[in-house]
Amino acid sequence: MGTQENKATGHRFVDEVINRGNLAAIDELYGPNNVDHSVPPGVPPTTEGAKAFWTMFRAAFPDLHYTIDDEVAEGDRLVQRLTAHGTMRGDFQGMPASGKEATWSEIHIVRFANGKAVEHWGVVDQLGMLAQLGFAQAPGQPAGVRGIGALDPFGRARGGSATAPDTKSEALIPATDRKGRLPGIERAFSPGEDSRLRVPTVISYSSVVPASRARYRECLHEGE
Repeated sequence: MGTQENKATGHRFVDEVINRGNLAAIDELYGPNNVDHSVPPGVPPTTEGAKAFWTMFRAAFPDLHYTIDDEVAEGDRLVQRLTAHGTMRGDFQGMPASGKEATWSEIHIVRFANGKAVEHWGVVDQLGMLAQLGFAQAPGQPAGVRGIGALDPFGRARGGSATAPDTKSEALIPATDRKGRLPGIERAFSPGEDSRLRVPTVISYSSVVPASRARYRECLHEGE
């Protein structure tokens, strides 16, 4: 199966499983030995675990809707950047229903084999989501307002295989994680990109976790 088929499978998961609640489609889209590296505590990293998670999540957010903002496919990998929106009408993971709406960002990487998803990693703006729902306070912001961005440094990402980084990523990582040296950001973006938009998040993170370090796991390229 090629990259276009993998993209189609990714679209089906978002449209059918997440947005429409057709959990039976998971059996068609997942391989028999699928492993999820980003499940929450207490949820098995298996196909059955995925069904249990989405059942609980959709019960808590009955109007849950995901939009694919961007996607990159290369080899057996698919990367999706998504925007999620929902209203918390039910309890979830020990949190009582707040009745509030939230909009947050997620990035997912899926590995395919024989046309089926067999491995998954995810990064979720959990802090931004919880802040909007009233369960957390984002740095420098009062509780109940929008989170600090799509690439929240407090989101979890585990696993992956290391590959060579691209030039822009190579310039960005050292600029943002070592002693808060922000000038390097200017070298990581072209003149047409406003790097100033990235600076507040970097300042917030480096002030909270001054000894933070970043390490490459994987890098995919497609188009520009």
